[in-house]
Amino acid sequence: MVIGSAEISVGGNAVVPLTARRISDPKGLAAFEIVIKYDPLAVRIDEVQAPKKFEGLGEAQEGGTLISRIRPERGAVYIIAFHTDIPGPTGDVELAKLSLTGIKPGIWPLEVRLDVLANTDGEPIPAAAMSAVVTVR
Repeated sequence: MVIGSAEISVGGNAVVPLTARRISDPKGLAAFEIVIKYDPLAVRIDEVQAPKKFEGLGEAQEGGTLISRIRPERGAVYIIAFHTDIPGPTGDVELAKLSLTGIKPGIWPLEVRLDVLANTDGEPIPAAAMSAVVTVR
């Protein structure tokens, strides 16, 4: 599980992808729950965009949905998603994209906590979360 890094100016915008890498479970990916921590005084998370597999933010769609909540007072973004395709996707799977804005110069972490990554039977898929940084100039 990796999140992209970005280099932006104060007031500048970037989009960083959140990707599950090398999903090899033959049943494929079906659900995930992720928390991304950040410094809200340095970086603003403007939006969480769903990839095609999970489009329809907040509404159940044929195939799946992605729900997100940006909580700047906690310095956190909460993302939960599922889909009903069987088998689920394998390989490198884009989970979401985060749109962000630089507020304060410095190098700021985007810390990823992976709470759930599951296959179509609800069984855990082993994975490690890798954090990244946003450099604001």
